[in-house]
Amino acid sequence: MGKGKMWQRRVTRRSFIKTLCAAGIASASTGLIPRLSRAAKRDYILIGHPTPATGPIAPFGETSTWVDERITKEINNRGGIYLKELGKRLPIRIKSMDTESNPTKAAQVASKLILQDKVDLMVVAHTPDTVNPVGATCERYEVPCISSVAPIEPWLTGGPYEWTFHFFWSLGDIITVFTGMWHEFEDSTNKVVGGFWPNDPDGTVWAKEFTKKLNEMGYKVVDVGRFPYGMQDFSSFISTWKREKVEILTGVPIPPDSPPSGRPSSFLRPWRPSAVTCPWASLRRYGGHHCTPSSHPSRVTVQRISLMLGAKRLADNGRNPWALTMEPMR
Repeated sequence: MGKGKMWQRRVTRRSFIKTLCAAGIASASTGLIPRLSRAAKRDYILIGHPTPATGPIAPFGETSTWVDERITKEINNRGGIYLKELGKRLPIRIKSMDTESNPTKAAQVASKLILQDKVDLMVVAHTPDTVNPVGATCERYEVPCISSVAPIEPWLTGGPYEWTFHFFWSLGDIITVFTGMWHEFEDSTNKVVGGFWPNDPDGTVWAKEFTKKLNEMGYKVVDVGRFPYGMQDFSSFISTWKREKVEILTGVPIPPDSPPSGRPSSFLRPWRPSAVTCPWASLRRYGGHHCTPSSHPSRVTVQRISLMLGAKRLADNGRNPWALTMEPMR
């Protein structure tokens, strides 16, 4: 099947569950006889799920309980996951633990799930701050791990990997998406881009890759440097962007710091860039935070990254949670 046709396929509930089951089989069947024996003895597969339920990236983990319950129900209704070595299907159970949005805590949680709870498989998502330390812990103890919702390049900084199976888009993909949106109004901008990248694994790699690729595409990038979570005063950044005549603002700050609905919104009012493109701002929208007219630039383009959050909202409103679309923030 060609790449184009593959991406045109509709994602259905059946195909999603089938893919998840296949991933579980692939991870749980790579010669892990001790874990298979343990799972057979207790007659179920125990899956560990570290997730940021609290802290600054908690909006990512908002759907974790809903997803765990739904996936458990769907898979077990199908008889569980078939393990070839045992010649039978086993139901799954998922144990979720809060990472508190802290990489050190994420590693500790993963260790507890492995050493005390004896999980057979780890599933983890939501930014390199969560994914990388959990993956590293799984590598240390040789426990299979399925990870996602962290771009490939920042995820690779935590490698090498032998036990972690990762799926998500690359930064090349997201640069294509962002510049594709900017192309729609390129005649009305000077192609000067302000970088708003935090001091974390995401920000460090995004800054490097975006600067390189955007320069190659004819954009000028004004990078003000990495900044810590919860920074209160962005006035020096705004001054630099205004002085350098920045008309497009992009970055990957965590939800509480995301413009135009985060802390920088008040500073954006006297400076109206033509576009602001930040992927996590939509998570603030779902949490009840909205852009106000006074903080809107001319165009706000936001990619909805959290598909599970969108699915949960659809289900909460009695709609098909698998009928997901990408839409701009309004």
